[in-house]
Amino acid sequence: MDPLKFVDSYRSFIITGHLAPDGDAIGSEIAFYFFLRDLGKDTIIVNDEPAPEAFSFLPGFEHIYTLDEFHDHYGPRHDFEAAVFMECSSRQRAGRTERLTRGLPALNIDHHFDNRNYGTVNLVIPQAAACGEVIYELIEGAGARITLEMATALYAAILTDTASFRFQTTARTLRNAADLIELGADPEKVAAGAYEQVPFKTFKLLARSLETLKQACNGLVTYCRVSRRMYEETGTSDSNSESFIDYLRVIARSRVNIVFKELPDHRTRVNLRSKGDLDVQRVASHFGGGGHRNAAGCSLEAGFEEARNLVLAEVKKQLPHHGEKERAP
Repeated sequence: MDPLKFVDSYRSFIITGHLAPDGDAIGSEIAFYFFLRDLGKDTIIVNDEPAPEAFSFLPGFEHIYTLDEFHDHYGPRHDFEAAVFMECSSRQRAGRTERLTRGLPALNIDHHFDNRNYGTVNLVIPQAAACGEVIYELIEGAGARITLEMATALYAAILTDTASFRFQTTARTLRNAADLIELGADPEKVAAGAYEQVPFKTFKLLARSLETLKQACNGLVTYCRVSRRMYEETGTSDSNSESFIDYLRVIARSRVNIVFKELPDHRTRVNLRSKGDLDVQRVASHFGGGGHRNAAGCSLEAGFEEARNLVLAEVKKQLPHHGEKERAP
């Protein structure tokens, strides 16, 4: 069964994405939500964790529920006929929301090469720059209407997942982006919304986090920490630190950059970025996570110090030559 026949076969859908939702997951969810609604489908978006406030400018953002909000609003509702997983390499990547989808036929849409093809129908295109690109080509190929709201959400998805068309960008990606602009997406407004509406409290959190900045492997690895206390004292949450890894990317000589974020219950979320042929996806997959060669993430059932030691040990395996000295710059 192809994805469009799957959609045609059911009347109600729950759309969900991965933990710590980013611009690609959010934009893809919103666009697919409007696509299904235009087809007369009863549709809802539910994610385990909140979407970053930075994407609240997107039309349709208000239709995204966290799992807790969903339970508060709908109670024990479980009458969906089918599920759509957006940018989840496995069902478990959806976190607690996966429980709402158990026993449902699932459409799995993704662009990560490590996707486990767990869906009833799998639309996984590793060559695509973003999940938003997969969604655009699916809807455009179906000859369906792409509204201004959908075009804006899909452009935001592609823009943010390619880091403003710097990574994984092909001529096909730029042609698709151009199509979305012709359909009404405003590049200036999307870029301003995604990158220039950062809450002041997020910078207070960033300042605290950068105080922990350290390097290892003779400066080839740079990392910092975001503790629960930092969140509490700045009135922020995990979603406010989602972009911190991008600040570390620009550090000279550093080949691998890591942000360790403390979660409740003695767990740690890890964001990894690398340059060149250094494969941080291998590091993330070792701990049950995933992503791309140069951008990946995972969560560990460990506190910060243990998580740092375990992750750095795996990172060092990707570095052909390194020293053992750790230092604060």
